[in-house]
Amino acid sequence: MPELRVGARHVRVASQSNLLDALLAAGIEVPYSCRAGSCHACLVRCVAGEPQDRLPDALAPDKRAEGWRLACQCQMVDDLEVEPFDPQRDGIGAQVVALDWPGAHVLRLRLQAARALRYRAGQHLVLWSAGGVARPYSLASLPGEDDWLEFHIDCRQSGAFSDAARHLKVGDSLRLGELRGGALHYDPDWQTRPLWLLAAGTGLAPLYGVLREALRQEHRGAIRLLHVAHDSADHYLSSELQTLASEHGHLQVDLVTAAQLPAALAELRLVSRQTLALLCGHPKTLDSFARRLYMAGLPRGQMLADVFLTRA
Repeated sequence: MPELRVGARHVRVASQSNLLDALLAAGIEVPYSCRAGSCHACLVRCVAGEPQDRLPDALAPDKRAEGWRLACQCQMVDDLEVEPFDPQRDGIGAQVVALDWPGAHVLRLRLQAARALRYRAGQHLVLWSAGGVARPYSLASLPGEDDWLEFHIDCRQSGAFSDAARHLKVGDSLRLGELRGGALHYDPDWQTRPLWLLAAGTGLAPLYGVLREALRQEHRGAIRLLHVAHDSADHYLSSELQTLASEHGHLQVDLVTAAQLPAALAELRLVSRQTLALLCGHPKTLDSFARRLYMAGLPRGQMLADVFLTRA
């Protein structure tokens, strides 16, 4: 049985045990969310030994070279010593500079990082609460345009981080964990291609950043943004989106409710085989998006998606 060491704690675990499960069973507080290698909340650094990594490409090469691994994707095969990610030691400080409720259930949180953060539209950050809860949130801000990091937090349902976020005040401190990018981004080579942005709930956050990046780079192809929400009151960026649509004649904004979504998807018609679709939201809605786009003739390779996974 391999030995797992964390600081002064040494425990024997069964071979092939999942590293995250072994840490939790040993009483080591390691945050986690998706268990799918997507959220990156369960980062640990290997001090000695090497686990079997089922998803090595989930981390950037420089992170892997520093010994970082995703505990949820690793299995114990030999003795191993690890250090869980410490937000005070390994993270970046940030201060709340603004917060408001643009929708009934969405908290718009703006942070000022203690040092400049290089990022691109569509990426996301792991946020750490003062109580040690870590969750990944997409960036809605636009680098070079906004003087803050903006996040849209869905508070419709209770959650460890969202519950804590409800009580935040201007001046409070948070810590920033890993910055990483998923599929969502804007490529200047897309300038003349039709662009469809389909978002569900706060899946709008990264696409709002991508949309503004496309407009900043003077995207010339037609852009269509569709946002589906539980009801009309949950279209929390409706004013901002309608303003952009009024300023850019090639931008069409469709705001639909969950009840209206089937009809709205049925009306989608592919006008060009060069169309690109960027999708973001929860799995069930993204599956509806992807199936309809495929039926409309859009190849799977021209759909880029980031899925919001709930805590396993």
